[in-house]
Amino acid sequence: MKKMMIGLMVGTLISTTSVGVLAAPGGHPKPGPGSRRPGYEQKHNVPRYEESQDRKERELREDAGYILRRTAEVMEEAQQTARRGHRYSGFARAAAHQQKARELYKSGSYREAISFSLRARELAFEIIQNNNRKVRQEHRRDAREERYYDRSKGAELDARLEREKLGRDRDVIRLKIEFNL
Repeated sequence: MKKMMIGLMVGTLISTTSVGVLAAPGGHPKPGPGSRRPGYEQKHNVPRYEESQDRKERELREDAGYILRRTAEVMEEAQQTARRGHRYSGFARAAAHQQKARELYKSGSYREAISFSLRARELAFEIIQNNNRKVRQEHRRDAREERYYDRSKGAELDARLEREKLGRDRDVIRLKIEFNL
């Protein structure tokens, strides 16, 4: 009888403890997928769709700024190289692409700004090489920029630039142009 009483008391104690733990605040088991209660996202720090989109947009903006700044360095080098080597061909087009990239960046079209800036850099590389210089390794596309590069877009981007924006290469090479943001 004594053993039976102890067994009954232990069983009662275990069952009341489990009910008490589950009923206590924060003691409930976590819900599975698809069973979200109101407020669950805030309490458990689950990112909402809008926050995820904001993060992607911020990352795209930062990448665009990074790419435009790096292209500005290459453009300045191409301009100096063309002045020394007297081979200007394509500089007006490259400058127009970088200017268009700056405009698009300022209007919030970051992906397009990246495309135009990478095209400007590609044209600047040609200018440097046409003047018998080598493109410095640190100016080549890195992994961060490679994600956005699409070689097939070059002709399309060239066609999108308005003809009146392109001046003569000889005239543009002499101008002090702000390529950076």
